[in-house]
Amino acid sequence: MRRPAAAAAALLLAVPVLLLGSPAARADEEPKKLFTMADERITESSGLARSAGHEGIWWTVNDSSDSARVFAVNADGEVEATLTFGADARDVEAIAVGTDGNIYVADIGDNLRDQEKVTVYVIKEPEDLSDQQVKYRAYDFDYPDGSHNAEALLVEPKTNRLFIVTKEGTGAAIYSLGKDVAPSRREVNKLSRMGTAPSIVTDGTFTPDGRWMILRDPTAMSVWSWPGAKTKLSTRLPLQPLGESIAMGPDDKSVLIGSEGKNSAVYQVTIPTTKAATPATPTPQSASGSGATDSDKSHTMRWTLIGAGGFAALMAMFTFPRGRRERADAMLEGQRTRSTM
Repeated sequence: MRRPAAAAAALLLAVPVLLLGSPAARADEEPKKLFTMADERITESSGLARSAGHEGIWWTVNDSSDSARVFAVNADGEVEATLTFGADARDVEAIAVGTDGNIYVADIGDNLRDQEKVTVYVIKEPEDLSDQQVKYRAYDFDYPDGSHNAEALLVEPKTNRLFIVTKEGTGAAIYSLGKDVAPSRREVNKLSRMGTAPSIVTDGTFTPDGRWMILRDPTAMSVWSWPGAKTKLSTRLPLQPLGESIAMGPDDKSVLIGSEGKNSAVYQVTIPTTKAATPATPTPQSASGSGATDSDKSHTMRWTLIGAGGFAALMAMFTFPRGRRERADAMLEGQRTRSTM
């Protein structure tokens, strides 16, 4: 039997070969840094959603340990408004905007998998971008197969139907209420398992025409035809310290991806249209907001960074106890096919 260290070394040698064998990206697919979230109040941007009523605005929300509030961020990374609502938020992990004029804030994190229910708060997207206290409605949900940790909430644009995607190394799935079933505020809503999902999903969005469901993990995004999830395209994402969020970009051909942490950079990435789409990977920005840009590093250096990251994840798999290596597993976990919806 091969020793763990020897196996890790062998896999390290294979990483550059696999990466260098990947198809090159077209110039128009190069990701670019759009802005930095420099506001000191945004410390753990866990979700991102493009505004439906305000051009050039994205809504974001902090992870757990924050009050119930959302921030309107412009294309320069500046906060233009803060909406606060009086909910007793526990572990908010996602945010989405519907075509019904609502903002959906998902209190669905459950790292210990001990919560009997999860909650989605619904607030109206205001016409006036100003700091304000807003009213909210709360909807409780539970899973048919026990508790799950989740970080992705998607709102289908044609129907405003909600989908929750669980975050798990194996057994991840998509959950929703039955078709044409409206959630109730008077009782806990019973979710149904719709099909399997990729591993370690941290956020997701639908394209505005409802034709594609886009899911991301810390290092890549997958694009699924909708409905039915019959076609899958995927692409690597720029390296980020804690790659977390995804939202539609300024146009309908790109997405924005964000990271947790202070002064986190937000990148604009073209949605892949062919299986060969493989964008280049800029160096991640440091927590202080400094760091080399893509132009500062050569193509070779980018692959070296990716290879080093792969090796770190491999070593973590052999070194860390099971409970401490979720992020390491995410680096190597392949996208999994899922059943037809």
